[in-house]
Amino acid sequence: MAFRAPTSTGFVPYKGYQTWYQIFGTLTGRMHRPLLVVHGGPGAGHNYMLPLQDLAYTHEIPVIMYDQIGCGNSTVLTNKDVGEGFWTMDLYLDEIEAVLAHLGVQEEYDIIGNSFGGMLVVEHALRRPTGLKHLVISCSLATTKSWGVATQIWRDQLPDGGGEVLRKHELEGTMGSAEYAYWTQVFNERHECRVIPMPEYVKKTFELLDENHDANDVMIGPTNVDQTGTLSLWDVRPQLPSLSVPTLVYWGKYDVGQDICTKPFADLIPGARAYKFLQGSHMPHVEQRELHMQLVGDFLLDKTLPETELDVLEKLK
Repeated sequence: MAFRAPTSTGFVPYKGYQTWYQIFGTLTGRMHRPLLVVHGGPGAGHNYMLPLQDLAYTHEIPVIMYDQIGCGNSTVLTNKDVGEGFWTMDLYLDEIEAVLAHLGVQEEYDIIGNSFGGMLVVEHALRRPTGLKHLVISCSLATTKSWGVATQIWRDQLPDGGGEVLRKHELEGTMGSAEYAYWTQVFNERHECRVIPMPEYVKKTFELLDENHDANDVMIGPTNVDQTGTLSLWDVRPQLPSLSVPTLVYWGKYDVGQDICTKPFADLIPGARAYKFLQGSHMPHVEQRELHMQLVGDFLLDKTLPETELDVLEKLK
């Protein structure tokens, strides 16, 4: 399915750098609250989240996307430019607030975050912004350590000892090898995005991470099973019962994080609605695009949400 051109694009001055954004739909004279889309990584870029633009046309919800500082169309930065101490949770949380304020929508908006972006939007909600009306947590993790556990479970199920091959190269520092690239692709096609061939806009995300992994390495760790970064002990579960904003949580049946990572949001946030996409992995918005937009759009507009549909969607709560 083709993408439409954004209605507008621009830059937000941020800490002496530039945060790039684009808008689908219009913020002036709008019918509904705008939705801010927060991508993962850190450093993955907005590209793989492009299907979310559909909501501007199916539900008339203005959609704002941006590239986090350091990647994509924003100012690209490495550790050599800013030092490892630059990359913090507050850096990204303050950036969210800067984007909202620059666009003048901080008084009434909704927010969705995928993967690391889900961590960010939960932390954003815990700042108690009065303008936040709906929170959507997409294929995210409530504790950093759970990501490594979930990843290893899937790796152990790869054929021909693929998981052992991946670990061997990680321990030996040979992750640039063709063999490592092959098994990484096998894993990604099972648990990151199950659309084959992988769409070009999704490939772009992996290319961005390959080009500059500094923020990810510093905050999370060098691999999916090595949580050695500054957020290695991050665990938001104790704070989740304090959230009161209407919340939708979802993940894919074959998601990297599985139930281990994402289900705690559904269990611990009061009144949270929760779904599992049964043909999806880490990117249900790509793999089950139409159904995904129906679910998210209807939630944001406070409409009746779908029931369980055999082999397609499971309503958890």
